[in-house]
Amino acid sequence: MFFGRAPKRALRIYFATDVHGSDRCFRKFLAAADSYEADVLVLGGDIAGKGLVPIRSHDGSLSAKVRGEPVTVPRNEEERLRAEINRLGFYPIVAGDPEIQRMEAEPAFLDAAFERAIVDQIRGWCRLAEERLAPRVRCIITPGNDDPKAIDAVLRAEPRIESPEAEICDLGPVVMASCGDVTPTPWNTAREYSEEELGNRLEKILENVPAGRKVVVNFHCPPYGSGLDFAAELDAQLRPVIRGADRKGVVIRLLGGVAVYLQSPPGGPLLPRPINDIDVVAKRGARTAVTGVLVGAGYTPDEMFNALHGSRRLLFFDEEHGRKLDVFVGQFVMCHQVPVADRLEREALTVPLAELLTTKLQIVELTERDQRDIYNLVYHHEVTAGGGLGIEADYIGELCARDWGLWRTAKATIARCKENLAEYKLDVSATHLILERLDMLWARIEATTKTAKWRLRSRVGDRVRWYDEPEENPQ
Repeated sequence: MFFGRAPKRALRIYFATDVHGSDRCFRKFLAAADSYEADVLVLGGDIAGKGLVPIRSHDGSLSAKVRGEPVTVPRNEEERLRAEINRLGFYPIVAGDPEIQRMEAEPAFLDAAFERAIVDQIRGWCRLAEERLAPRVRCIITPGNDDPKAIDAVLRAEPRIESPEAEICDLGPVVMASCGDVTPTPWNTAREYSEEELGNRLEKILENVPAGRKVVVNFHCPPYGSGLDFAAELDAQLRPVIRGADRKGVVIRLLGGVAVYLQSPPGGPLLPRPINDIDVVAKRGARTAVTGVLVGAGYTPDEMFNALHGSRRLLFFDEEHGRKLDVFVGQFVMCHQVPVADRLEREALTVPLAELLTTKLQIVELTERDQRDIYNLVYHHEVTAGGGLGIEADYIGELCARDWGLWRTAKATIARCKENLAEYKLDVSATHLILERLDMLWARIEATTKTAKWRLRSRVGDRVRWYDEPEENPQ
């Protein structure tokens, strides 16, 4: 019998990207060589994690902020905590308070620590590739726009890894052109160019393709309109601009620190403060539409929380940037209820100033950040009698006139803000303006005619608790 020659097996390439510092993802990437009988593994950029997560050690326990939430575990669960932080694409680092304070105060020190963590991890990954991959399997790793340029030399120096960035790589039946550059993003990453500049860079690379050869392109920037790498739009101030909501007729407006920042002048608020998570509000009944918009924009829903509380509150996570997004549906409910969804169309990006300030006045245990927000709002905006201009004191007065508990908390909050203002050592004119406007606001609240319900509750007074104790970080 005569048998023909066995057909030659086609080249098999396994491609992955955007592992963002995840050890688990990189190990799966290496395992794919056996699982898919791959001849070539290609990791096409964004291999570095997103940042450092300090772990504080104290009293036999470890604490860190994971997914924007404070987490404390016993010391014997350190590896589990580290694994959870790394799974989200961040680098855990156990540090004392002095080192953490230095990271917060010195950007150069923080950047250097971050870069060391990235380089150390990549060197470890390269050693792992050498241990686990068969000699026949080629492992190609090229950078992306989220990767610092410091990793380029590290990758090129590793004998088991190929890193043909901005070059043509011969894979046998095809050649591959690689480029980790992208068009501008809101995050001002290391490898960004205008459309025209990026086009010129890609053309220069492709000029080196031998005539007649087939080309595989490993370009980190996805084609326009492809739907790849879709994420929430952010502008230069990191404020969320979820344009898909407008196109679908879904009204979403901002609350919290982001909203206070947006309501400040171009130079920023009088008293800046860090902004971590994002709070928004949507109209009652908009749960399904809001979920569709946010999932489409790259946010991950907290399925359990949303199933239990979705009629009034939703939680989502921006895992890539370590942020939580809290959606209040219909009304704002924390220490008190504030009807923030009634006038959403009044402003383009945030709830109206009166509602925004009320969400701060209703806080029983006022934080320093919330106190700054109150000062910023009353400093940058006039307290008015209504008419849609400035902070409408009459509207706040009406809310307080219907709810004795809200009135009681607002009274305490305003008094505390006046008492603590001197600690900020503002100039005389700023201090005077803030105090004057707080007095005007309180005078209007007091002058508003109270409802029968308010008067009845006032007879009970402080003998019965007048506020709810919210879960600031619901899980």
